[in-house]
Amino acid sequence: MLDRLGVECVSTRIYREVVEPERPAFTNNALDPQGTLLLDGFTTVIFAEQNGKTKLTLETMGIGRVSYDAQMLAEWKRMDPALDRLVALLANS
Repeated sequence: MLDRLGVECVSTRIYREVVEPERPAFTNNALDPQGTLLLDGFTTVIFAEQNGKTKLTLETMGIGRVSYDAQMLAEWKRMDPALDRLVALLANS
């Protein structure tokens, strides 16, 4: 896949913890085609009941491992609009 900066990368995940039905926690790393680590990340997703609905909390952190990592991390932070679309989609279902 190409990220928004035009850098080809592969995303990998390894689940480190799964507490059903509350919480998965996983690594989320980005590698270039040669296998070089570009971003080293960890994400926890928390599902909780709140007023009869499901509240989703996403906690993620990442460390850039290349010279252009600041740009990549800035793009990574733009996941919020994707989550907003997910919320809207779920609200309409």
